[in-house]
Amino acid sequence: MMRIAPSPIWRASLASLALLSPLAAQRVTNGLVVLYDFDSSSGNIVRDRSGAGQPIDLQITEPKGVLRSKGALELRGKTSVSSKKPAKRLTEAIKRSGEITLEAWIKPAHTEQAGPARLVTLSRNSGHRNVTLGQDGDHYDVRFRSTKTSTNGIPSLATKDRSLSTELTHVVYTRERSGKTRIHLNGRPAAEKDVPGDTSNWDSSSLLVLGNEVEGIRPWKGTLYLVAIYSRDLSSAEVAA
Repeated sequence: MMRIAPSPIWRASLASLALLSPLAAQRVTNGLVVLYDFDSSSGNIVRDRSGAGQPIDLQITEPKGVLRSKGALELRGKTSVSSKKPAKRLTEAIKRSGEITLEAWIKPAHTEQAGPARLVTLSRNSGHRNVTLGQDGDHYDVRFRSTKTSTNGIPSLATKDRSLSTELTHVVYTRERSGKTRIHLNGRPAAEKDVPGDTSNWDSSSLLVLGNEVEGIRPWKGTLYLVAIYSRDLSSAEVAA
């Protein structure tokens, strides 16, 4: 099975990536709703640096389970990074548009995490969600709720086996209002399908959580370098940029 080889830009050292603030790069900002670049190296609060309205800051539930450094958050123990209140601004923005782009720069700790292990989730509990980016062994799995899927976002969109590695990876999930969804890995298409229906049934009581599920039963271990969510479908050219 062919594996995607990272281009030179993704072979940059992790140290260099951590020192480079994503806000200083030429990033797409149109439609940006939340942005976490882990700029702070201390404390138990992860700031939303999108500048797109009232910030949706996140709290580290168990600080001993993480290692913070400038530009990186390593999840190594039982913990999660969660909004204190429902992320209504995020939910309503995507509910109105019917579109989403979920972007993450990550480095998984290993390829045996399943459940799927939650990288990023906007959910009420383990059985009710709006959207979730997860790791299921050696591939990525994204669940997206619509009027034509279950309240758990099933059926999901998954990448192929062995598409996930422990190397630094740029993961982007997009959904058009028409229902066309894609997953890009390191700027290249990795999975695609139609997810019919609309987002009128999105749950405004959902919390935004990184590295776990709301109840703390689907932990993910690895390092987060950036998480961003847009209320529109970024084009392939924008994803590559």
